[in-house]
Amino acid sequence: MAEGCSADESGPICLSHGQKNLVKSNIVGASAYWGKDTMLKNCITQVKKANLNYKALETSDTLGKKSEKYVEELKNFTPDLLAAASPHSNENCLKVLQSTGMFSFQGK
Repeated sequence: MAEGCSADESGPICLSHGQKNLVKSNIVGASAYWGKDTMLKNCITQVKKANLNYKALETSDTLGKKSEKYVEELKNFTPDLLAAASPHSNENCLKVLQSTGMFSFQGK
């Protein structure tokens, strides 16, 4: 953000697990997905409230050479769902999201 970026911008954060689709979210979704709980706490204070539960976008990876039919995997996932679905996230990210009221995931 010191480089002139806005905390409310979005961009690519990962490739989905199965189909290798391009997943796009904002900094809250990226922090949650990658298990960066300290960064997540900071980002939550920087992002406009309307963008906290940003729903991920997903598109077919146009650079990959695959012939399979496009299947959505993470589209419309909010940060808590990205954290729950990610192999990189951790329990602390889910706790941060839950403590701020940003928790739509109803798992146990």
